[in-house]
Amino acid sequence: MKLKAFLISLLTLISFFLILEGLNRVAMKPHKSSVTNFQVQKINSVAKTNVVKPKPKKVKKVNDKNLKPKLKMQFAGSGTDLGLDILNLNAGQSSLFGDADEATLTEGLVDEAPTISYREPIPFPDFAKDQNLSGFVTLNLLIQKNGKVEKIKVLESQPQGVFDNYALQSVKNWVFEPARLKGQSVSVWVKQKIDFQVN
Repeated sequence: MKLKAFLISLLTLISFFLILEGLNRVAMKPHKSSVTNFQVQKINSVAKTNVVKPKPKKVKKVNDKNLKPKLKMQFAGSGTDLGLDILNLNAGQSSLFGDADEATLTEGLVDEAPTISYREPIPFPDFAKDQNLSGFVTLNLLIQKNGKVEKIKVLESQPQGVFDNYALQSVKNWVFEPARLKGQSVSVWVKQKIDFQVN
C-alpha cells in the first residue's frame, strides 16, 4: 500500500512538472503578429482641394440724417409716469448714470493719450546681469487726471516674476501729462511694456 501511494504521488509530481514545462513553452513562444511584413511608401503628390470662398455680403449704406429715434409710447394714456425725462437721458446731464466726468477710460477712448513727463531710471538687477537674463514686463497703469500713477497691474512678464518688482517700484513714481478728452484731463488705463536687456 505504501508503494502504491508512493507511485501515485510520484506520477502526480511528474505530471505536475510536465504540465508546468508545457505551459512555460507556450509562454516562451514569441507572439505571432497578424502583420508579418509592411512597407512605407512616400507619396510625392499633394492632394488638391478646391476651397469655395463665400461671396462677401453687400453692405447697404445708411443715411444717418434719416435716422430718428422711434419711441413707442407703451405707457401713453395709462396714467403711469416713470418720473424720467426721456429727452434728457444722456450720461452727461442725468444723475441716473452718475457723474460722467469721473469715469475712467481706456487709452483708445481719449483724444490725447498720456505722455511721460518724468520717470526715474529703472535699475537692472545685479543677479540678472550675472546670469545674463533679459526679459520684459507689461503693465497696466491707471493714470489720474493729475498725471500720477494710481494703480499698477502686471499683465505679463518674461521670465515670470524676475523683473516684476523692479518695474513696479520704478513706475509708481512716474509722472505723466494726463490724457485729454474734449479738452479736459481724464483718468485713463494705459499699457506700458518695459524691456530689460543685458548690454
